[in-house]
Amino acid sequence: MKYLILLLFSFVLFANESTTQATETTQLTTTESTVQTENSDKMIDKLTSTGDKVLNTTITKPVNFSIGMTLTQILDISIQTLDFEKDYDKISKLIEKYKAVVVSTNQNQYSRSKNSRISLWFTEENFNNFQKDLKEVGSVESQNLTTQNNKNQNELLQMELDYVVLKKQTYEKEFAKMEATNQNYLNFWQTIQNFNDRIFEIKKSIKLNNQQNAYYTVNLNLYEYHSEPLDSFEFINMPGVEYNHLIIDTPEKELSSEKYHGVAIKYMFSKGKSYIVLDVLKTIDKVENETQIKEIFTYGYGADFYPKHLGAGRRMFLNPYSGFTLGGSYFTSEKDSIHTFYLTAHLGLELIKTRYLIMDVKGGYFLPFSHNRNFRGYLLTGSMNFMF
Repeated sequence: MKYLILLLFSFVLFANESTTQATETTQLTTTESTVQTENSDKMIDKLTSTGDKVLNTTITKPVNFSIGMTLTQILDISIQTLDFEKDYDKISKLIEKYKAVVVSTNQNQYSRSKNSRISLWFTEENFNNFQKDLKEVGSVESQNLTTQNNKNQNELLQMELDYVVLKKQTYEKEFAKMEATNQNYLNFWQTIQNFNDRIFEIKKSIKLNNQQNAYYTVNLNLYEYHSEPLDSFEFINMPGVEYNHLIIDTPEKELSSEKYHGVAIKYMFSKGKSYIVLDVLKTIDKVENETQIKEIFTYGYGADFYPKHLGAGRRMFLNPYSGFTLGGSYFTSEKDSIHTFYLTAHLGLELIKTRYLIMDVKGGYFLPFSHNRNFRGYLLTGSMNFMF
């Protein structure tokens, strides 16, 4: 009986010692794993932290955001400006005012254009206010607002993470059995390192998604349009036709009719809308005597100009413009022919403008240099030009 009690007492001591060692080993393993996880998370935090200095403004990361959201809104907006530096400075001040997180910036400058792409994060309130204030910056060319759910993406990333971790563990078990002289030793070691790199990237992506859930994103494209300089010339081949309707302001019964109309050949030869026009206008009214002008033949050079602050001719539809035509004209009757020079100043609107087709209408005032009183009048025109 005495020996039996001593045997039981020894067994209890041994069991307690084994439990203590197992607990210490477990705690040590857990502590090491926690330290590795914390170091990895700190590294990810460091890589994903923001607070960049951009646009001559130091941007600090806002605080007290809720990371519990899974939905975020993304605004893609493109703004055309006619004064890049001025509007660029306005955006800098708006970024500072609404405490935006600058995710990325990219600026390019060429001989005839300037462009800046900026990606920003906002709180919901500042996001809405920033959109309102953007209306004061340039002209909005395109705007697209989408709502994104990062929860599904994170679930897919988590599935991939679990799979990669499982594969890594399988390789580590086989790698532990290998000797350094094994020909596959280095291949297995490199594969395990690749798994580690992939695990890190997946964790970083998940953390970025969780962080982005707290923000509303603005992807802003600011660019400046440069018209062709006056000393440049680029030839194009765009022949076309136009219809003209001339209404004489103060016709004289024995000299001029009240209305003339006709079809002209209009040849556009430069991107600046320089052109040559040949036109024959015939009287609409009945000719009552041989001295009355029944035809007006005109030839001239014309040019159109786009207003800088009304789109500068960049739109596909409804581009306003102004211009002039300067040339000569022959007034012919049954008895006589008169030659004089003329000037027409006009305002127009491009109905359609593509690379291969221009359709426009315009109205102007026809002003001959002689017989001015009896042949000046309003000239209404519709034209069409094709690219060849």
